[in-house]
Amino acid sequence: MSLILFTGILNKQEIRATLDRYWEATMAHDLERVHEFYHDDVVVEFPQSGERIRGKHNI
Repeated sequence: MSLILFTGILNKQEIRATLDRYWEATMAHDLERVHEFYHDDVVVEFPQSGERIRGKHNI
């Protein structure tokens, strides 16, 4: 499953289900499934530490 949130409006149930699938994959350390949620050129920022991760292959 590839998730792109910008293609339409999701209702609260769809958003919750997507977040649940994301956290389930994260907690299982299933990086292949986690990567399905990110675009290839994603930038993830952690402002508290100043860390910046570029590209889903680096996540």
